[in-house]
Amino acid sequence: VAGEYGGEDPTKLSPWYIHKVNIMHVAMLDAADFFVQAQDAINSDSKQSLFTQAWAHAENATSIEDVLVPVADSPTILFMSAHELYGMLLLMTRDKAKAAMASVAFAKARSRQGPQLATRLGQARAKKLAGLPCEAKAWYKEVLAMMDQASDKAELPFWAELQQGLAMCQSVPVAVSQADGCWPNLGGLMLPLFLYLAHL
Repeated sequence: VAGEYGGEDPTKLSPWYIHKVNIMHVAMLDAADFFVQAQDAINSDSKQSLFTQAWAHAENATSIEDVLVPVADSPTILFMSAHELYGMLLLMTRDKAKAAMASVAFAKARSRQGPQLATRLGQARAKKLAGLPCEAKAWYKEVLAMMDQASDKAELPFWAELQQGLAMCQSVPVAVSQADGCWPNLGGLMLPLFLYLAHL
């Protein structure tokens, strides 16, 4: 990362903070890049290697975010949380075994940057992937509560998913197999990000 984007001297707190944020963003972009390459890979060994590199960069980014401490003159513009990106990548594998890790990632993102629509939606998807329809519904309610009443509703890319989520966990419990079988389109807030990152 070039010097104009901060400094490596930890005694100069604000330049150091800016430098670490930019290093984190590089790791996030690398994670997304390797993830997209892994999805496109045909050879199983290559796919596994690319996924391994994606997770390594994502974990590096989250480890940087975990120690970031802004100071009085640090930039106030909110950046995308590294934990949020990690949660998104985990969800996009559609691997039920990764659902709990995704939920933790979104929880950490929320603890650092406060409640945001993307993290609430991510939590709902993680709970749904885990086969926990009632917990998923509770998070979909949180998503709805955060939305402006005058929002575009049906025009939103995740609106149909939101309606499905709010209809979950009725008087008859939803079976895990049913929850897994009706996985929503992971477009919404995620796909545009990765389409952009893949073509950088």
